[in-house]
Amino acid sequence: TMSSTSTDRDCHCRACVHPEHASSLTRPFLMLKSTTCVISSRLFRVGRVCASLPAEADDGGFKGFDVSDDVRSWEKRGNAPPEKVAALLPSWAAEILLDDDARSEYDKAQEAERVSTYKEVRGRTWNDDSEEGLGAFTPLEIAEDFGIPVEDVIEKMRGLGVRDENLQANRPVTENCSNKQVHDLTQFVQGADPIELRSERSDFSIKDVANDLGLHPQALVMLCRRLDIRTDLDEDTHLRWLDDAALKMSAKREYGVGDD
Repeated sequence: TMSSTSTDRDCHCRACVHPEHASSLTRPFLMLKSTTCVISSRLFRVGRVCASLPAEADDGGFKGFDVSDDVRSWEKRGNAPPEKVAALLPSWAAEILLDDDARSEYDKAQEAERVSTYKEVRGRTWNDDSEEGLGAFTPLEIAEDFGIPVEDVIEKMRGLGVRDENLQANRPVTENCSNKQVHDLTQFVQGADPIELRSERSDFSIKDVANDLGLHPQALVMLCRRLDIRTDLDEDTHLRWLDDAALKMSAKREYGVGDD
């Protein structure tokens, strides 16, 4: 629970636990997080009970969701059955979705990971009587809540004109973005396809690759700089597949490590 004013939220699920901190525009999307699960080694999300799909209507059709609906209207609407969601997912994801025990175990493991990786945002305050928009959240939080790579959130900010020195993953977006940039970033994350964005990047961070090759992570970060590959999260960056391949090839030439 929250006091009337606190230095940071004491929950780890942010908007899904305290949806009052989201603006009327972003609140419905952030509320969906409480009914989703993570189904990859990172933060790839699917609807646990299809919160992202419309509910079945009495006539057998589907009732659509409108972002202009208020929260109570959303809460009154049902969820499409899991079987309908499973038909739209890869087999490995469908198995998790349809197996209650497996899903429960996976949810607990992912929640433990989120708690362990939670980072307090220094200096941020929350008031119960105020509504905060997307700009009050950090790129890391936004990426987690919308199930997209944080690298893509930062890349979008760069594309919107935010200078590199202001692309800070753990600082509220509004500190370094104009209102127009926050608006455009909101449009991006709401319309982004998590599956597509995550499929474009390696499942392994630079640090993971370094450990596999027996190298120091910073050695690979330095190689990335020489190759003009951006590492916005330093050694925790998940590179695009082409960049990942180029890095490994360079590491093989430089250090004699990697696949033959």
